[in-house]
Amino acid sequence: MIAIPFGFLAWIAKIRGQNEAKTIPGLAAPARYDVQGEITMIAQGLPKFRSRYSGPNSLPSNGQFDATETGTAYLGARPIPNFEVYANPEFAWGNAPGAGNGLAGYLNGDLIGQPVSTGTPYLARAFARWRIPLKQGKDQPVGTESVGRAPNVIAGPVPQHRLIVTAGKFAVTDIFDVNDYANNPRTQFLNNSFVNDLAYDYAQDARGYDFGAFVGLNNPSYSIRFGTFAMPTTPGGDQMRYDFSGSHSEQLEVDLNPQVLKSPKPPLTVRLLGFRNVGSMGEYGDALATSTPPQPPSLSGVRSSGTVRAGYGLNRASRTPPLPRRR
Repeated sequence: MIAIPFGFLAWIAKIRGQNEAKTIPGLAAPARYDVQGEITMIAQGLPKFRSRYSGPNSLPSNGQFDATETGTAYLGARPIPNFEVYANPEFAWGNAPGAGNGLAGYLNGDLIGQPVSTGTPYLARAFARWRIPLKQGKDQPVGTESVGRAPNVIAGPVPQHRLIVTAGKFAVTDIFDVNDYANNPRTQFLNNSFVNDLAYDYAQDARGYDFGAFVGLNNPSYSIRFGTFAMPTTPGGDQMRYDFSGSHSEQLEVDLNPQVLKSPKPPLTVRLLGFRNVGSMGEYGDALATSTPPQPPSLSGVRSSGTVRAGYGLNRASRTPPLPRRR
């Protein structure tokens, strides 16, 4: 497989754990609003190869070349201190070799969960974020720290110890299972296997977004996040439903920043994640038991409302110190 990402237009930086970002030199802060944009084009080619057998979900052996293009506008405003609103119009078109089939790892993570995208614009995100300052002692003032400009982050001071409340439409993985080095197919690894924990069965619509809310407690040495989101009415579908009796998804994540590496080396960040989904899903065992050869097993006939899926994950991030130079 040959994959060539080229050309992305942006005033852009990586989205981090709490949608916070490092300061970017040369940008004035604080700001009342922010406008950014990004366009990503990815071309992928698959040469011909010998295949003993093939089926409708096999990687095509006759050779194929495909391309995708996505574009997102990051629009934000801060009407009052510590309160921000954001909207992200987006478009996506193209497909990957094999329409995303044939390999366990999705070839092009920027397809946002769709084998083929038509280019019709849509609203990817629309949400509000409220930061509530917290005191660390009765007589201690509320400290602040500066965050720099990044997608869906307006530059300026924020409370160092804070409670963050976010609600609206966004991706579950904007908040949970974030990693600075492998979390964005537009600027990092293309293969979807490197974007998020493969065992993380997070809720999303056909384009990778969801409706929900999360609350996070941020401190310099640790943070805790809890979120609840809607579930798709059918797996991979674009209709989302939130019903606490049978269609919802919860996530709980803890960030720890143990100083295991001596200064000035960068610290280690460890994220512990647990999730629980309740929705219309089926068991693979039931599909196998009810299948009639030569027909393949199908989950569509064994799905039932209120089925529970739960799991956990471990996320570790640490920047590698530079290697010593040889003399």
